[in-house]
Amino acid sequence: MKILIIGMGGHENRGELAILIPTIQKLRSIYPNSEIVAVSSLPETTRLVPFKKYKIRTVLPLLGKASNFIDVINNFLLIILLTVPCIIYRISKKKVYLLIPKRIKKTLEIFFDADLIISKGQEGITDYYGLKMYFSAIYEILLALTLRKKIVLLAHSIGPINNYLIKKITKIILSKINLIVVREPISKKFLENDLRINKKVHVTFDVGFLLKTPNKPLIKNILKKEGIVRENFKKPLVIIAPNSALEKRINARTLLKDVAEFCVNHLDSVVLLLPHVYSKDWNNDKLLCEKIYNSTRLKDQIKIMKGEYSAEELKGIIAYSDLCISSRFHPIIHSISTATPFLAVTCSKKTKGTLQMLGLDTYFFNPSKRECKEVFEIITEIWKKREWIKKRLRPLYPQIKAKVEKNFDLIKNIVGESNENKK
Repeated sequence: MKILIIGMGGHENRGELAILIPTIQKLRSIYPNSEIVAVSSLPETTRLVPFKKYKIRTVLPLLGKASNFIDVINNFLLIILLTVPCIIYRISKKKVYLLIPKRIKKTLEIFFDADLIISKGQEGITDYYGLKMYFSAIYEILLALTLRKKIVLLAHSIGPINNYLIKKITKIILSKINLIVVREPISKKFLENDLRINKKVHVTFDVGFLLKTPNKPLIKNILKKEGIVRENFKKPLVIIAPNSALEKRINARTLLKDVAEFCVNHLDSVVLLLPHVYSKDWNNDKLLCEKIYNSTRLKDQIKIMKGEYSAEELKGIIAYSDLCISSRFHPIIHSISTATPFLAVTCSKKTKGTLQMLGLDTYFFNPSKRECKEVFEIITEIWKKREWIKKRLRPLYPQIKAKVEKNFDLIKNIVGESNENKK
């Protein structure tokens, strides 16, 4: 069997890799002899994803990055160009590559040959972030449908969609998907009530919960390299993981600078600003971390992570901390799975929905709907109860893990299990 993994938004986002890594590990354990290919701009030899270890082949994305209007037009024309050979293949089973750029012929061939196409967890099927992101998320699925392939949406967040035409298009597309799995109930409600999808929608958890945590000596060495030796400063370590996308909704720089200074002054802690997205465009957490750092006078107690680290290493750093305050989704996932006290400071529905499922929405703060000064009261309360919170989080992980495993049980239900595993 040939399995193709699509839906990689970009390796600069460590949250994307936190989903991809456990996905390829689980698929390889279920299908040890299958050919598994991932659409990724990363080479197979990268240290960021263990492609080589799990014998996963990579092919380049069909579309390039759309950083300006010309790129958007070029990608649009390429989508039209790609549709023609897909239609020909659907009708005649003939592979035609006329006018297809050489760099993506291998990728198109994998689309032709795949027995199963899995769109890994993401949140692109929405117009909340604009139509460019929506079409970037949906075009691979459209090509797979044109080829009449078996398609799985694996632990997605979907919606909201406000545009009437986009909503109708999305309903038509998703109605033809073989298996839809979402990672929180808000997406399920949107699919059933707004889109009126007439098929079963399964709710599980984000696959990133399965990401492994590195050993403590490795993390201590990373922090030492960054000039953070806990034994020297003998103070609690608070992680703040900003989200540059939040800047479009609120003044995240000022809010998170105030939060960092509050943690230094009132919790007597050292604060580490921890970026999770290293994009070269506006969606760059490192730039936001630098703005926060440059705007504070407490530079001795507020540090910034200068290096770029893997998804597992970032999880290990969070596990080594005393409190994680995050506007990104996966630092919250890492906090829960390592029993690290946390506070989500975000407008994100995927975060809110996940915490509601776990009964942890007390630790969700929406800065667009509440007074920013309230966040200090919540942090104080979490800090007082941090030992109790750790005890509360520890028993949750086995339940979460069982539900995450359901993602792959559902795949087995529609395509079967490897013959070797059955033996």
